[in-house]
Amino acid sequence: MLIGAITPVYNDEEIVGSAIKCFRPFVDKYIALISEIPYYGEPQPPDRTEEICRSLDVDIIKGRWKKDHEQRNRGLELCSDCDWIFNIDADELMLPEEVEAIIKLAKNTKYDAIGVNPEVYWRNVYNVLRPKPTFNPILMTRTKVRFNNVRNIDSSRYAICDAQMHHIAWCEPKNIYKKIKTYVHANECKDIEHWYQKNYLGWKEGDRAIDPMGNSFDVEHKPLPEELRKLLGVV
Repeated sequence: MLIGAITPVYNDEEIVGSAIKCFRPFVDKYIALISEIPYYGEPQPPDRTEEICRSLDVDIIKGRWKKDHEQRNRGLELCSDCDWIFNIDADELMLPEEVEAIIKLAKNTKYDAIGVNPEVYWRNVYNVLRPKPTFNPILMTRTKVRFNNVRNIDSSRYAICDAQMHHIAWCEPKNIYKKIKTYVHANECKDIEHWYQKNYLGWKEGDRAIDPMGNSFDVEHKPLPEELRKLLGVV
């Protein structure tokens, strides 16, 4: 079984190397789709994302995508010689045994895609949101599948794998302020400046977490696995 991987990126130098290192040993082809413009906001000078990707034996495709599903689909087209393709964001990490579990399911399933129910980290790599957000991102697809909106696909034939993906969505070392100004959901955020100062920087232990869309969560102390913390350079 030939396995590919794609990662859509835009100025993700703080985190992209860690995501690639999680998946690179398991795939035959890896493509980073580097956008030259953000989904929202003004373009910023390129950071070291391309340099980091190249150093990890990842092929580079550049473009100017305004929708992330278009960016993903371009990657799927370029992996048309693969049987299955990982669709990995720069802030998504997995332990080796978790990656192996998804590949095992792909080898034995009749479905077109595989999703996961990730742990979502808040403020730092020691806190997670509770209850878990209900969204199950599609992490692996057959070559014929296409994305039609963000992480949604054009097939209803998908399985949810028990393997744990770790989504460092709202925590350092990611540049959270940059993310909320430019990422695909930026137009859904309520008063970005106020949220960043009050709900993110102003958050303290014991507070509920409020994401930029206004969703409220409890916060549980549950550290990111040590192996993944080391990849991020967080000890």
